[in-house]
Amino acid sequence: MATEEASVKYKENELTQKDLIRKIEETGYTVAADKEDTNNTGEKEDERKMRKARNWVIFSFAFTIPAWGLMFGNLVNVRLPVSSGLKSTYPGIYR
Repeated sequence: MATEEASVKYKENELTQKDLIRKIEETGYTVAADKEDTNNTGEKEDERKMRKARNWVIFSFAFTIPAWGLMFGNLVNVRLPVSSGLKSTYPGIYR
């Protein structure tokens, strides 16, 4: 199965990246942009994706932990203060 992609390992002290690209293009192939190129901030693409994923995990935990407290608080007999309006509406639930 052809993927039309190739990886090349080379010794930097024997061949520069520009020379390597020139040799590949001389054989009739094209060279795609390096995925490790940095964006305008100097940050690599993979590092940016990892930072974004880490921030989503932190954001998710910020909402998940209080929800766990609300769900499992009843199991350990820790209850939230309830207004008198809810107590009169649902008398069997809130004591």
